[in-house]
Amino acid sequence: MLASQLSVFSFIIPSFLLCLGGVILWLGQRKYIVAYVRYFACVIIMAGLLQIAQAIAIPHQMIHVLPWLCTWFLLMIALMTHSIYLRFQINIRWSFIGIIIVLSTPIFLYFNYIHYSLQYRLIAIAIATTLIFANNIKELVHAQSRNWLDHWLKMVMIVLLVVLSIQIIFLVLMSSTALLSNYLPLFWSSTQFTILFFSMAIFSLLAGCAVHDSMRALKYERNIDPLTGLLNRRALHDPNKLFRELPPAPYALLLCDLDHFKKINDQYGHAVGDLTLQHVSHIMRMTLRHSDRIIRLGGEEFLVILAAPNEAALHTAERLRSMIYHQPLSVAEQHIQTSISIGVCCFEHTDDFDTALHDADLLLYQAKKLGRNQVAWQLTSS
Repeated sequence: MLASQLSVFSFIIPSFLLCLGGVILWLGQRKYIVAYVRYFACVIIMAGLLQIAQAIAIPHQMIHVLPWLCTWFLLMIALMTHSIYLRFQINIRWSFIGIIIVLSTPIFLYFNYIHYSLQYRLIAIAIATTLIFANNIKELVHAQSRNWLDHWLKMVMIVLLVVLSIQIIFLVLMSSTALLSNYLPLFWSSTQFTILFFSMAIFSLLAGCAVHDSMRALKYERNIDPLTGLLNRRALHDPNKLFRELPPAPYALLLCDLDHFKKINDQYGHAVGDLTLQHVSHIMRMTLRHSDRIIRLGGEEFLVILAAPNEAALHTAERLRSMIYHQPLSVAEQHIQTSISIGVCCFEHTDDFDTALHDADLLLYQAKKLGRNQVAWQLTSS
């Protein structure tokens, strides 16, 4: 039998929560949603079910289900904590949380059936909730933040723990007064509102983190060559960003082009040609520094941007040429030797990038004209 005060409005918010959580989980099955948001979707569904249970329970029978609703609430808090910790890639102490829930349930039962006290039940819920949220707070505080949303997520968690701690202190200090008993229902409602408010804030931040990461990944993939994993030509649309990631000037451009690449494609096929490009890209990564920028301009042409004086840039170019020449590609018991021609141009200011790229192109053409498999760094008269 349903409660007499039950109306259609009692199901509006729970139905919305169930639909929202269900849609997120449905999208998550198709891998559109990251794991920590899927876990929070379970929290949303559990919150909807909790509200439905409170709405349909008959008032005089509510006392029999309250302890189990409290345990359900703690399970919901545990999943919420797990979703937050999953975002920061830190471990949640499930054994500790399990002990908290197992010990809390008989306390709820005791202060419900043996010594009825809403006040002590609220204290138990507040303490258990705080312990679950703070089960590994040290690692959470020191976890690396990937963006400003992560900073806000940490701040919300800290504020939530402070609010819960204040509530515990208030309840304990007021436990011996008769004044508190008159306001316990209001206090319980405010506690639920506090958890709901912070839950909405946490969900918004987690969803924002997921969207931010997705946009960042799309932007990253947009500038990445799918064959070699190197930066592609689009990276040159914002050369200032490339230079911000480099040490200070002087700078150098190494414009590289594989020699006789068309012959490799014609003789061995385009699949081997792709393997050759991947092989050369791998050698470039292993030979150059992590700070150096390697860009595949298209086809068999590559551009390297590095911070180095003239002699160091020439030494790097020559070492790169030698490494590629002396490390042939092994395919089906065949050793395919490759070589590369490089034009090197050094410059001092980022504003000279376009001019330096033009000069490097002329030097590359000169290296090709003089026999390939060599480094050209100074223009000579023809």
